[in-house]
Amino acid sequence: MNPTVSIILPIHNQADHVVTVIGDYHAALRGLSVPWEIILVENGSRDESAALCAELAMSYPNVRTLGAGTGWGRAVRTGLAAARGEFLCYTNSARTGADELRRALDAGMSRPDRVLKAERKHGRAWFRALGSRLYNLEARLLVGLRLRDIKGPPKLVHRRF
Repeated sequence: MNPTVSIILPIHNQADHVVTVIGDYHAALRGLSVPWEIILVENGSRDESAALCAELAMSYPNVRTLGAGTGWGRAVRTGLAAARGEFLCYTNSARTGADELRRALDAGMSRPDRVLKAERKHGRAWFRALGSRLYNLEARLLVGLRLRDIKGPPKLVHRRF
């Protein structure tokens, strides 16, 4: 059975926490009313991340692992291309907690006509906030995208988008 939700997680040098994160995600998603998959996309780690991702894929039937070379964007694109779900989600496993991911999935799946994305509220350095504002202004001027913070994960979209 194909999953309804595909969650793409780029993994780069995250051996210190990837096992805990996936265990937490699995526990939070276990009660989801639809089938789901997690796609771990290892992107050039120099630690044990790749081996741990392979072990996680063997431990959990709804976890897969892929390699993507290097780079966040390449990892996201690789994961999206391999995803089988109707809803596609990608996030940063170091910043997105299990409960936050579950809330995002519930909210996004209830509104399949919308693109769901998180907005950072706390912990932003002034230069990062300035960078976000400039990026958002550029997105507004060039492509008409009117959001306050388009860089915050997780993001969830219906496949038709």
